[in-house]
Amino acid sequence: MTFEFSRMVRFNKVQIRGFVSAISLSSIFLIMFNSISPAEAHVLKVKHEHVKGGCTGELTIDDNGIRYQTLHTRDQRQWTFTDIQEVQFISEHKINIIAYEDSRQRLGGDKIFKFELLGEVIPVSVIQLVESKFEKPISNRFSAGNLPGKFELAVKHLHRVSGCQGKLIFTEDGISFRSEKAGESRTWRYSDLQSIASSGRFELRLGTFEHGPLQYGDSKEFRFRLKNPLDEAAYRFAWGQINQLPLWRAEVSGK
Repeated sequence: MTFEFSRMVRFNKVQIRGFVSAISLSSIFLIMFNSISPAEAHVLKVKHEHVKGGCTGELTIDDNGIRYQTLHTRDQRQWTFTDIQEVQFISEHKINIIAYEDSRQRLGGDKIFKFELLGEVIPVSVIQLVESKFEKPISNRFSAGNLPGKFELAVKHLHRVSGCQGKLIFTEDGISFRSEKAGESRTWRYSDLQSIASSGRFELRLGTFEHGPLQYGDSKEFRFRLKNPLDEAAYRFAWGQINQLPLWRAEVSGK
C-alpha cells in the first residue's frame, strides 16, 4: 500500500510538472504571437480633386504603399512605393501623390493626384511611416512638431516676387524652414536635398529633389537671405550630412 501510494505521488508530481511546463510554453507562444502585429495601416477619408469637381473615398497608407478606394472605379488606384515619384504633404489637410502616369492636362507631364482630408488632419504617424518606407523625394510643406535643432538661422525665403520670413533649423535628420505664413514651411530629410551652397555671408541656397509646378526635371532651388552672417559651423554640418550620402548625389551636384 505504501509502495502504491508513493508511486501515485511521484506520478502526480510528473503530471503537475508537465502541466506547468505546458502552461509556460503556451504563455511563451502567446507572447510571441501577440508581439508579431500586422503592418500598421492608416485609413483617411478624403476628397480626390478632379479638373472639375471630385470624388470621395478612402486613402490607405501602410508598409506596402498607398491605395485609393472610391465608388468612382475609374479613379481607384493602388501604388507600391516604387510606383510613386514624390509624396507631397501640402498642408495639414492635403496630400499630393506624383505618379509615373502621363497627364493630358499637363501636356504629357507626370500626373498629380490631389487629396484633401475630410474633417481631420494628417497624423504625424502617417508622415513618419512614409519617411521610413519611401526613399524618393518627400515634400513636407507644414511643420509637424518642434524638433530640437543643432543650429538655427533667422532668414527670409526669397520668392520670385516678395518673400516670407522664418527660421532655418538644422537637425540630425534634416533641415526645416519654419514660417508663420501658411503653406510656406518645409521639412527636408538630408536624402531630399541635392546640394547646399552660398555665394556670400548673407545668402544660402538649398537644392532639393522636389518637383516644381512647371518643371519636368527633378530639382527645385530655395534661396534664403540671412539676417546674420552665415554660421560656418552650421554650413559645414549641413554640407557634411548631405554629401556623406551616396556618390551619385555628389556627381549630380558637380562636387
